[in-house]
Amino acid sequence: MIAHERTSPWLAGILACGLLFAAFGCGDDGAGTGDSSADWSDDAGREILDGEEDAGPETDVDGEEDADPEADAEGGADADADAEDGGDADGTDVSLPVNCSAIDDSITAAGLLEHMEALEALAAAAGGNREVGSPGWEASRDYVREQLEAFGYAVTAGPSEYPYWVDLGGHILERVSPTPRTYVYTDGSAAGGDFSFMAMSSPGDLTAPLAAIDLALGPDNTSTSGCEPADFASFPAGSIALVQRGSCPLLDKAINADDAGAAGLLIFNQGDTSDPGRTGPMTGFGLLPWVMTDADHGVGIPVLTASYAVGEELAGLLASGPVTMHMLVDTVYEIRSGEDLTTELPGGAPDEVVMFGAHLDGPNVGAGINSDATGIAALLELARVAADCAPDRTLGFSVWGTTGRNGPWGSGLYLAGLDSSERGRIHSYFDLEMLGSPNYAVFVHDGDGSFYGLPGPPVSAD
Repeated sequence: MIAHERTSPWLAGILACGLLFAAFGCGDDGAGTGDSSADWSDDAGREILDGEEDAGPETDVDGEEDADPEADAEGGADADADAEDGGDADGTDVSLPVNCSAIDDSITAAGLLEHMEALEALAAAAGGNREVGSPGWEASRDYVREQLEAFGYAVTAGPSEYPYWVDLGGHILERVSPTPRTYVYTDGSAAGGDFSFMAMSSPGDLTAPLAAIDLALGPDNTSTSGCEPADFASFPAGSIALVQRGSCPLLDKAINADDAGAAGLLIFNQGDTSDPGRTGPMTGFGLLPWVMTDADHGVGIPVLTASYAVGEELAGLLASGPVTMHMLVDTVYEIRSGEDLTTELPGGAPDEVVMFGAHLDGPNVGAGINSDATGIAALLELARVAADCAPDRTLGFSVWGTTGRNGPWGSGLYLAGLDSSERGRIHSYFDLEMLGSPNYAVFVHDGDGSFYGLPGPPVSAD
């Protein structure tokens, strides 16, 4: 249950300010930015995007639904918040008259909660979650579409492929010869262990010879192992490639190994003694292809990671003769199909679109209310109150079928499918992601760089 007496009023206010300014003018001179902003693609500043920084043990952060036992136990706070925001105690009265010159007065806590509670109920009726492709997700999609159509919008549904990946946990790494050895697995939750999984790895069970790729052993090395296709020029196809972390994204190393005909890939850590994170086996999403260009959305070979000590040991053995390894990557990796919903509200500037987007899916262990029913609720409320108004710029509303679990597939593939003129229409984009939480704080990004010296992408200064 969202503790909305604390979260919804500030959420409604922040959303309304963004909508008023970007879409309805709000003192803006109406000048668009054209293609200068449209070609921007967000890498979110995350270290995991470059593959070089491991993300630590796999966790499903979205699965931890925020809870406010005190608010739930009191039970009476809902009535106060709804009364202040124009709703009944049960949160059903959300149809205040819309004033197009003061849209913020029409976005209510009750209106936001109505959608979040509906999505929570749909999850509860479908096994407790809204994971993409599940009955809960399908019901959520139908609900959102029905709401938008009820507001008067023509909704377009488009297919969206995404990779479905699950770690089953039964991974094995063994040296068959010389001198058989079974290595110790770790999921990264505790120190120690010899090897670990890499999220988004394809499954596989194979025994094959090991082949080292341009290794640079020793402390404080500058490894570029596997970063260039040329590193695999003499690689014996069908072998397991042994590469070292360093210099380039882990995904690049995996793609190069896959293209060279490797049967599998073992990536060991770099070995920088001044950084503890460069010694043990890595876990994380280093193989996640955030730039969606491959038809299969990823790497088609099994991948495991190992500590620097294991890699150094295997390199030493290879210097003396052949090494044969057995590796089992126990995962499920398959391409599934979802669906995105998009619609527009024409404005005074048809070639300047202010887009609002939120992902529909939740985690597989909960209803996904903070991530991202809060965003869906915000998008629906914005669409509702704007439906009969005349914005300065065209409004776009996009509900991405999948984003939360394994990357921004809905929005990423949508953007990749646009030609330059279609991209040029995008004036700005509001990502409505995890907007409400009982333990919230109110922050505003430093869009123009005046505070931190790190300006955001074009239009962020607005």
